[in-house]
Amino acid sequence: MTPDNRLQLEKGHLQIRVGEKLFPLSHKHGKLAEEGWMPIILIKAKDGPVRYDIELWATPLPIVKDWKKAFNWPTEGENFLNSIQVKATNTGDQQAVSTAKGHTCRFGPRKIRYIRVTQTHNSANAGRHLVEVMAYGE
Repeated sequence: MTPDNRLQLEKGHLQIRVGEKLFPLSHKHGKLAEEGWMPIILIKAKDGPVRYDIELWATPLPIVKDWKKAFNWPTEGENFLNSIQVKATNTGDQQAVSTAKGHTCRFGPRKIRYIRVTQTHNSANAGRHLVEVMAYGE
């Protein structure tokens, strides 16, 4: 993570945006290492009554030569997987705004072996909620 909360990638940065107007995380949103342990990073942000809990972590890919060494960093090149989980909680007593248009995430071409998509649903409506998309390399 950079000081202004962008995720450093092999070829650039990933800017995380949250809130109704998709504001970017910045240096004003402090980082906390979960239980003081890297590489699990926790960031909190708020937009009106909605609180966002962002959790980022990295783990070595199964293809690294020495797993024990990889967990002590640095890994062999870019042989690790970054994961991001965002939890949105409405702390107010009114409904929070949610739109049907959704958000688009674009990524450049990558060679991957497979993609895993995790979704949830609720009993209140027929909507589906995208929870996680994982792309696994060769």
